[in-house]
Amino acid sequence: KDEIRRNSHHKHSSTYNMTSTLKELLKHDQEQDTSQELERCKSQYALEIQERSLTADTKFNYAFYLVRSNSSSDHILAKRLLQELEKNYPGEREYLFYLCVVYYKLGQYGEAREVIQTLLKSEPYNHQAMEMQKSIEEKLTQEGLTGMAILGGAAIAAGVAVALLGRAISSRR
Repeated sequence: KDEIRRNSHHKHSSTYNMTSTLKELLKHDQEQDTSQELERCKSQYALEIQERSLTADTKFNYAFYLVRSNSSSDHILAKRLLQELEKNYPGEREYLFYLCVVYYKLGQYGEAREVIQTLLKSEPYNHQAMEMQKSIEEKLTQEGLTGMAILGGAAIAAGVAVALLGRAISSRR
């Protein structure tokens, strides 16, 4: 397992701008122009892994740009990195928030809800987290309505099939 050192005097803000809007982060259809930053962070991450000097900041920065990608495989890797960070540094706001974002992007809305609720327990007035919770609840409601429509359609189809079968049997008599 790779060693992680926390660089406590250095917060992540130097690498990215926390003023990104939630809508930009949650976009699936349009990749933000972060490919150069992603490659830079990937190189730094690989170098620190090779040198056995991986810092939490480097791991987070790499995960942050993976989250902003449109690639599902990038999101899966970001999820793993953020889960590891959250395990090593429980309750860290940025780790929780971006773990929630990546769950959302992967369509894992139940997991996203759990993570955002954890964040809101420690920061109940965090507006970005409240917006995120609202987006998650909207997706869960949409999925619930879609699921109900699918089940309703299946029930109607089954009813039609039974009626047709009954009609076919009665016409043979």
